[in-house]
Amino acid sequence: MPRIDRGWKAVDVSVILAGEPREWASLAVSERALLVTYPASVVVRTDAGVTSVTLGVGSLVFPPDARVEGLQLSRPEWVDGCYSVDYAPPERPAVGGKQLTPPLLGLDIRDPVALFANGMFLEGILGDVEGLNLVVDSRGETVVAVEGEDYILAVAEGPAVGPLEYIIGLYSPCKGR
Repeated sequence: MPRIDRGWKAVDVSVILAGEPREWASLAVSERALLVTYPASVVVRTDAGVTSVTLGVGSLVFPPDARVEGLQLSRPEWVDGCYSVDYAPPERPAVGGKQLTPPLLGLDIRDPVALFANGMFLEGILGDVEGLNLVVDSRGETVVAVEGEDYILAVAEGPAVGPLEYIIGLYSPCKGR
């Protein structure tokens, strides 16, 4: 569990998903940001004063000198996360023709990818993949599977690709470290 110090800048996952997740992932790697892997409560400085906020799984915390705007931490904090050292988006399967039916259901409460995806209302077209289900849609169709240490994305195309590639791509290099 890394310690982040006063002055670091937090960007909540909601801001990341409202923008371009792939661009945020690239910035996270270039600035060596911390990827939040379990929800974390931190104290930040705002225009209204000091307040506590909860950062969701997939949020990023950047060093003070990073070229990003975010909520500035007002005290040191311990946060479950890993430093972004690489971005390795998973390969996508061939289009299989099955429609993803939201909401997504994460099946492992200890896995950051499952926590990130749980409850999301995303759309897309699924392909066929092998592996143990980690995230499924409301019909039980595989959205993300795992095989050994690897995540396998079953979404072939659609709006669900960006957010899921973001979390899998940033977290995969952390897994097992």
